[in-house]
Amino acid sequence: MLDRAKVRVVIVGGGMAGLSAAQHLYANGFKNVTLVEARDRLGGRIQTQIIGGKDLVEMGANWILGACAANPAFVLAKQNNIQLGRITELTGRWVVEDLWIKPDGTVIGANIVQRAMEEFRQILGQVSEKTKSLRVNPVGFIKVSFTLAIQDMSGADQRDALCIMRSMVNFLQVYDGGYLERSRGKGEPFNPLPGGAMCLPDGMQFLLDSLTKDLPSDSVQLNSQVVSIDWSDPECRVTCEGGRTHEADHVIISLPVGVLKQHRKKLFIPHLPAKKAEAINTVPMGKLNKIFLRWEKPFWEPGMGAIQLCWSDDDAEPLDWWRRIPSFLEVGPNVLLAMVSGEQAEHLESFCDQEILEKCSFLIRQFLRNPSIASPDQILVSRWCSDPYSRGSFIYQGTNVTEEILEELGSPLEEHRVLFAGEATVPWAYGKMHAARASGLREAERIIGLY
Repeated sequence: MLDRAKVRVVIVGGGMAGLSAAQHLYANGFKNVTLVEARDRLGGRIQTQIIGGKDLVEMGANWILGACAANPAFVLAKQNNIQLGRITELTGRWVVEDLWIKPDGTVIGANIVQRAMEEFRQILGQVSEKTKSLRVNPVGFIKVSFTLAIQDMSGADQRDALCIMRSMVNFLQVYDGGYLERSRGKGEPFNPLPGGAMCLPDGMQFLLDSLTKDLPSDSVQLNSQVVSIDWSDPECRVTCEGGRTHEADHVIISLPVGVLKQHRKKLFIPHLPAKKAEAINTVPMGKLNKIFLRWEKPFWEPGMGAIQLCWSDDDAEPLDWWRRIPSFLEVGPNVLLAMVSGEQAEHLESFCDQEILEKCSFLIRQFLRNPSIASPDQILVSRWCSDPYSRGSFIYQGTNVTEEILEELGSPLEEHRVLFAGEATVPWAYGKMHAARASGLREAERIIGLY
């Protein structure tokens, strides 16, 4: 049996999945591990940044869903004594005390907000079951059910409640990357793992640091975009831009599905088997972008919560990206967060930061009926759709996606010579950060089991 230290493993992609595989292999005696990453940084769709030189924000993944021993991301944080903070409200921070405001500046009364929230949450609990049995899309089911549930309210109160419902649907879209109407009714943000949700007050970067701290510096190669993976012979060859080639006994592919969709035909030599290619084509990528706005002197009082944008109708043009903003959420004493999902998230990326800043400033002044509110001093905008190394934000479970398809995505090729990891390859946690972590450990264990 070959000495583990001599087994050559190349890992393509330095996100949570790739780093988890590299760290686990190295800790188990595999010293000839090379991780190649196209970006100039590690982390993939985990990216902690600082805005205004002071405030920490997460451009991508920003919490651990399921704070329990079954969650490998949570276990990683606990093992490394990383500070965790509990998130008590996952559902868009829907609380009565927020400012629920219509475009004309009218603040909706607390009694209407309370009733709308109660009805919406009750309907939300039925979405998965009802949309499956009735074969209707989740958005349609929610809107029809909600309209029926508030029929006893007066005409004016009904209209206000419908405005609140639109804001809540906009936020639910965030969890399916803007395609809740095409999903299998999984729009609710609740994870099947117990324990609630946890954030990392000091940044998700600490999770990444815990994985890289013991890896030799020469085992990680940044700015190394892979152009071909030749698995036609027992010895695989991974070639990067510039012609540098790595020979390997095993290759772990941890690229996002969006990248595989775009490049699989020219990336793999020979082409991937038909079932693998079909699985890649079937699993859809969601689209979600974040807009962080920072003021040196905030216009709001500390603890405001959120400005919930309650649109008066559904007549938004497809390219009106701002109509997909559910709220401006207070995420720091000086910072508000807006999120945009779906096709509108992709369209958002065609605008420069200054144009986005000006539009958000206009919306805040419009809804608060206060033209004197100053524009933000800084802005950070994620652009995951046009990012060539992401091509989307995360996967969602479309109507054609089955557990078998997700398992096919994660199945190895040719006696474990080519293996696949990533958040799309774990059926029980698809699209989540801990799925990426679990998949990296899984593929590392496949290789460990051979030696």
